[in-house]
Amino acid sequence: MIVFLNGLSISSIVISTALGHCGRGFFPYLLFPNYRKLVSTVKLEKISVATKSSTRFPRVGNFAMKDPRTWKYVQRLPNMGMLNAYGLTKAIQEILEAIEIFCFYFETEKWILELNFSCPNSEEVIAENIQMALRCATKVKKLYPSIAVIAKTNIVHPYHFYTMLGGAGADCIHTINTIPYTMLSDSVSSLEHVGGDGVSGEPAFQKEFPYISKISNWTSLPLIFGCGVVNRHNMDMYFEAGAQSVSICTLVARAPKKVRELILEFGN
Repeated sequence: MIVFLNGLSISSIVISTALGHCGRGFFPYLLFPNYRKLVSTVKLEKISVATKSSTRFPRVGNFAMKDPRTWKYVQRLPNMGMLNAYGLTKAIQEILEAIEIFCFYFETEKWILELNFSCPNSEEVIAENIQMALRCATKVKKLYPSIAVIAKTNIVHPYHFYTMLGGAGADCIHTINTIPYTMLSDSVSSLEHVGGDGVSGEPAFQKEFPYISKISNWTSLPLIFGCGVVNRHNMDMYFEAGAQSVSICTLVARAPKKVRELILEFGN
């Protein structure tokens, strides 16, 4: 468990984005009994959920359930893997506007915010946005000091970025979301034309774990490690590498029954 200075905490297992915008599940997954049971277990066991976000303006590559033309932007890969082209808002002003709206409706500034600096799934774009990410974290903490900020990072970020995030005011690190398709294959992915091709799930685990295992040498911030968790052994490897919490996403969509078993075995 990770406890923040504002008194809020997150559990030792985190479900990341795969339970939708409000944490109550994605349609059509809710049509499947094992997924519904998982949603119920997450609530009963008080498992923390990092909810899915949206871009303020339309972006090619983002999945929308009501638009069948976008379904191709999330594809299954062998061995419990997935390929997606999601991209997120990067403009600092848009993020601050979103925080202001949230605070207005919920009438509180005491909450946990994850700033996703790992999308779109392009090595070049992520590398170029390091300074923007640092400015964003600094600005958010300056205006909303009681918000606990989680910085979500990518395998292409240099290690000194983690040290810099601590100086910028981040309260926690969450890594990794996905890895670029090019790190797994010399071929061109089917989603390259829409600006992103991030691979998650088991195919990414062996590639990203050596990178993750060194992060604790560069920061004293609490760590959430994820990407590629398919069994208890993967979770144990992350905890041994310095994680205080482990996140699960792709497995929720591919094998919700297995995720429920991991939660009941491990607890919160």
